[in-house]
Amino acid sequence: MLKITDDIEKSLCKEHAKLFEHTHKLLKLANELSEIKFEPSTTFEKITILFFAKSRKTYWAISTLAGRGFGEDAGILLRSLLENLIDLYWISIEPKERSKRFLDFASFTYREGFKKLEEDKLHKHRGEQVSLQIKEEVLRDCQKIDARILKSFQKYRKWAPMGRREMAKEIDRTLTNYKKIHKDEFLFLYDKAYWLLSNTAHLNPFALDDFIKPAGNKLILREQPSKRHIANWLILSFHIFLRIVDKINDVHKIGAEEKIQDLESRFAKNFGR
Repeated sequence: MLKITDDIEKSLCKEHAKLFEHTHKLLKLANELSEIKFEPSTTFEKITILFFAKSRKTYWAISTLAGRGFGEDAGILLRSLLENLIDLYWISIEPKERSKRFLDFASFTYREGFKKLEEDKLHKHRGEQVSLQIKEEVLRDCQKIDARILKSFQKYRKWAPMGRREMAKEIDRTLTNYKKIHKDEFLFLYDKAYWLLSNTAHLNPFALDDFIKPAGNKLILREQPSKRHIANWLILSFHIFLRIVDKINDVHKIGAEEKIQDLESRFAKNFGR
């Protein structure tokens, strides 16, 4: 088993002490909010709790990987966190209709998955492990999906009727009463950050330096974690997750506005907006 040297972790903690401090404060607030007993009254409110629960763990994992020098892998999770942000805010524009679409697609993909397991003789036992009750429930849900929307699912294999770039543009157009840190903030995040994170997530020649280094006329693998990407990903993940926490606070009327604003202003003082 490979052993990570303590030097890289100590060096990262020292070099980015302020960043990790802000990260831990945001995580602390998120953990406090996660202890609340939510009382959702709509499908949308239930979905926002799911987004928050998933995003909190993802942000936690990003900070853990960053603290150990695994910037490339933290970037993969950060891209997922950005997708959560865009999806959450896009659903919130028309919460009732889009929440249903989000759930309908989940039922559709589950039904498609069950079909594949049933047709796969080699792994048929996996399909048998799914209870009949769940299969019947998913089938009933699929039968309730609007025919036009179902056709869209079958054709495009995604839950939203547009790509995330268009979703980001629509969010920016509709958030007229929302305090944003950048003009066209969501489109900016998609055009700049999502592209960069995708290049990190998918193996390509431009990512070679993250994993390989020259040694004369030869190439050798980088055996240990490094400081690459750490600061950028910590800054970006803070902004993204804070936006998610802000939306959860707003939807569920938690009353954490002052704490959120304090975190944002203190972070901006150290690292800008």
